[in-house]
Amino acid sequence: MLRSSQENNAGGKRIVVIDRSKTIQVILYACLRNAGHLVHTYNTPQEALHALTVIQDFVPDLIFLCVGYEQSAYDFITYVKSQPSYVHTWLVAMVLQE
Repeated sequence: MLRSSQENNAGGKRIVVIDRSKTIQVILYACLRNAGHLVHTYNTPQEALHALTVIQDFVPDLIFLCVGYEQSAYDFITYVKSQPSYVHTWLVAMVLQE
């Protein structure tokens, strides 16, 4: 995990950012954190999946996911959609063209 904001986010959302680009992670982290949200960032869907299964009391309201990871991104989406605790979680798929 690159960054995690741990301060009280009264009124803010719990947000996960999954992207291999450190630049994207830092930009989204800074913008979302400055807006008052609790943000966790991960480099890969596997890393995020491991963390979310270990930290079961952290259910994100919103997940930004780079789908350039091919199959692992789609496996992550399948997992999120299959979990009852994530029924209200929004998932935003991002594609980066270089």
